[in-house]
Amino acid sequence: MIAFGYDTAVSAQGLDVALSLQRQRQDLEFSGDVRDTRQNSLDIVWKEPLHARLTGSIQFGYLEIHQANNPVVAAQITDGGYLGIGMHVLLLDSPSFQIVTDLNYRYHETDSQLDNQVVQWRWHQGQLGLFGHWRVSPYLGLSLGSSAIWVDGTERLTGTINQLNHFDARNPYSGHLGIRFYLDHTGSIGIELNTGSLQGGQVTFQRAF
Repeated sequence: MIAFGYDTAVSAQGLDVALSLQRQRQDLEFSGDVRDTRQNSLDIVWKEPLHARLTGSIQFGYLEIHQANNPVVAAQITDGGYLGIGMHVLLLDSPSFQIVTDLNYRYHETDSQLDNQVVQWRWHQGQLGLFGHWRVSPYLGLSLGSSAIWVDGTERLTGTINQLNHFDARNPYSGHLGIRFYLDHTGSIGIELNTGSLQGGQVTFQRAF
């Protein structure tokens, strides 16, 4: 139910901070019941080099989950946050082209309450991705990639209805297409579109230090 919207290219500058606004949809499966799930999120990613070809990241943010076809009204909108970590390995590097593989993990919590009904969502999510980045000009970059996403979560209902439901992603595979505008040698703005398991897009503001 998340996308990793920051620029996955490895920066030569060192420390890198990105702010991303995302809107995504994904089908989640609850014991055979498929629910259309939509997410709005504000994400912050802090990346720092660990080795010549290895970068680590800390990821956190706020998210709001909408599930209009959830049979429990109190569960149709929940909000909360997440915390995650990532490893980014530079497989191929040249002045105008990079290939990067990403491994990310995030833990999420969202909640809601309506009258006597309390809803708690808790889920783990992992992502393994492969991305290519082309620096078309000093001011423009393009990216193309694919990823596999794993979801394992629970929806706990207490109050009027007491129930524990498990859910996962119906389709684990996503494709990603992005364009990035470089404002100077440290700052950029990126737009990414996603298809497959994740459908939607995000806008990312990124700065290297």
